[in-house]
Amino acid sequence: MRTEEAIAIGILLTLFFLVSSGTATIHVPDNYETIQAAVEAASLGDTIIVSDGMYIENIEVNKSLTIRSENGSNSTFVWAKYPGYDVFNVTADHVAISGFTAEGAIGAAGISLLYAEYCNISDNHCTYNYDGISIANSNKNRIANNSCTANLLAGIAIRSSANNKLSDNCMQDGGIWVESDSIANYTHEIDESNTVNGKPLYYWNDVADGRVPDAAGQVILVNCTNITVEGQNVNNASIGIAVAFSSDVAIRNNICSYNTYAVLLKYSSNTKLNANVMVENGILIQGNSLHDYMHQIDTSNTVNGKPVYYCKDVDGGRVPDGAGQVIVANCTNIIVEDQNVNNASIGIAVAFSSDLAIRNNNCSYNQFGILFEYSNSNHIEHNTVNANSLDGIQLRSHSNNNILAYNSANSNSGAGIRCFRYSNKNLIANNTAKNNTNNGIFLDESNNNKIYSNNASNNDDNGISVCLSNNNDIRNNLANDNDYYGIVLWSSDENIIANNRAKNNSDNGIYLDDSTTNSIANNSCSNNGDKGIALKYSATNSIANNTCSRNEYGIDFFVAANNSITNSNCSNNTNTGIYLSYSSDNKICDNDASNNVNHHGITLDASQNNEVVGNTVDSNLQAGIVLVIASENIIADNTARNNGYSGIYLGDSKNNSVAGNSANSNLQAGIVLWTSDDNMIANNTAQNNGNNGICLNYSSCNNSIYLNNVVDNTVNANSLNSTNIWHSPSTITYTYSGNTYTKYLGNYWDDYTGTDSDEDGIGDAYYSIGRDRDNYPLMMPWASYFK
Repeated sequence: MRTEEAIAIGILLTLFFLVSSGTATIHVPDNYETIQAAVEAASLGDTIIVSDGMYIENIEVNKSLTIRSENGSNSTFVWAKYPGYDVFNVTADHVAISGFTAEGAIGAAGISLLYAEYCNISDNHCTYNYDGISIANSNKNRIANNSCTANLLAGIAIRSSANNKLSDNCMQDGGIWVESDSIANYTHEIDESNTVNGKPLYYWNDVADGRVPDAAGQVILVNCTNITVEGQNVNNASIGIAVAFSSDVAIRNNICSYNTYAVLLKYSSNTKLNANVMVENGILIQGNSLHDYMHQIDTSNTVNGKPVYYCKDVDGGRVPDGAGQVIVANCTNIIVEDQNVNNASIGIAVAFSSDLAIRNNNCSYNQFGILFEYSNSNHIEHNTVNANSLDGIQLRSHSNNNILAYNSANSNSGAGIRCFRYSNKNLIANNTAKNNTNNGIFLDESNNNKIYSNNASNNDDNGISVCLSNNNDIRNNLANDNDYYGIVLWSSDENIIANNRAKNNSDNGIYLDDSTTNSIANNSCSNNGDKGIALKYSATNSIANNTCSRNEYGIDFFVAANNSITNSNCSNNTNTGIYLSYSSDNKICDNDASNNVNHHGITLDASQNNEVVGNTVDSNLQAGIVLVIASENIIADNTARNNGYSGIYLGDSKNNSVAGNSANSNLQAGIVLWTSDDNMIANNTAQNNGNNGICLNYSSCNNSIYLNNVVDNTVNANSLNSTNIWHSPSTITYTYSGNTYTKYLGNYWDDYTGTDSDEDGIGDAYYSIGRDRDNYPLMMPWASYFK
């Protein structure tokens, strides 16, 4: 009984607190200058009222709020500060936004709902965005009384969302765009109070046996049968007539102009198209089975005054000249050549077909120039696919063993050439993919492709991009002058990147992110804005015989492990030749990292267990090899000469082995240790350096320094506030003057003046090094003791 009473009292107290605490009203700009600042300061349930004016910002709404203007969208304007981001991005439930003009997000949306539910978007004007209003992975929202005009793709876009209610929205120059592979995400309440270009939108779901009324602004049929769409004039509606998950629909005698797609058939069958006139748009068919491509489309349908050729179940033959659009489904041995199919949404579309020859066609100014799905062993050669709104050529959905050669895929807004969704074992060779807004060539979830001898240069993104794709062979390509990377691998393994030229790119020549077991060999990666070759979160890659000069950094690793860099030229870079940070267990062998302009030849920063062996690091502005906060590394058999500061430098580094190196003729010192302990410095030569041969500064202690030749330096050794061991940690067996001894051995100092009375090769007196001393100075260079 007491427990129940306690619970009841707790509930009453909670309710009292909630009621008494209430919600706040925040005014912009009175309380906060920007809407974003007000959002960040607000608590759940607060109301933000925005006064008249222009606000230039991108607003992230991540809590339940009401945001409304004081006097409506004609008085309150929010312009995207960053046009690639949404004006309002809502990621919380129970958000209300009303009374704004949201504009200028040409790469995003005026108002975006992302993973948001129970939101209310009303009385807004969304213009000059990519999407006016975007609803993605968001359910049960209300979109009402909005005006969406002059947006690039759609007035309202609904992607992978369900059970939203749209009413009284006015869309101009763009309608509704619904995108999903699931019929559940087409379940919305969208009535005829929504208009497109002043005419009602007909969104029919689960309707059988009917005719769409005349004068539609846009038609969308979902899960319908035996519907007739005729006599409509649907222009500038994003998609004029969309049929999804439906069958036996008749589309005839319509005029569809200036849409992204005139007619979309998605996961539908047995649609009959007759006598439709399409101007600067065409037909898109989507599905994942042959059944989805089985329609009746005759040549009475025209695109730009020319017939649509829909080839279905045909073996052999040639598509007649003068096509407005070409669609091939379940065909073999068809030739499509010498066509000029422009402004047709998709110039040439191929599905479930093989052994086709697609050649010498011009497919420009479409959404896709050439699109292949579920199609194998085709030849796509000598085509011009320029200035399309998406990709020039796209292979997707298990399109395998195709040959793409000698095509011109330039100036497309997507990629020049793209392999997507498990399109494998294709040969992409001798193509030009330049000046595209996206990548020149893009492999996305596609394996075992060969990318040979293409020119993927001057693209706004990357030259060649490989994402979630394995075992591809990328050779002999030009990937120059791109705005980001020449060649990039994202989460991609076991690829070969060989004999490519990746020069003059704004970022890196070749870049690997979260990628393993790739071979990067014989590439020329010079004159790039950042790195010649860069690895991030990547392991077990081989980097060999590359030229990485005249970049900011030659080769750069960040959190990279078990990789190798061998026989590469990393000279003449602005910063450092080879730079490793937070990286371990890598091997850096036989490289030339000389003449780097502002810093070092090789740097290990906060890195462990790496091997730096056999490299040449000469004439760098500062040091040949630098270790900073680095441990357990091996620095062996390197040549570090004529550097502006030191040959080898260790700063705040421990337990490293520095052995067998030549650190000669450096401006300041051969080998420097700065606050570095417990390192081994052995078998090195430090000769003819401007100041010190070996220098230990600021409490560098417990280092073992032995069997080094320290010759002809201004001061052979300097130890400042440091206590170290200047001889071998244990006895060593050696031969001197024909006799064998087992003793401790120190270092060879050319300015040692002591005697060797017992002729064992060890001086009788110690060699003084500040507060330290070498108790076993050698009478001859150390190598003489091991012949």
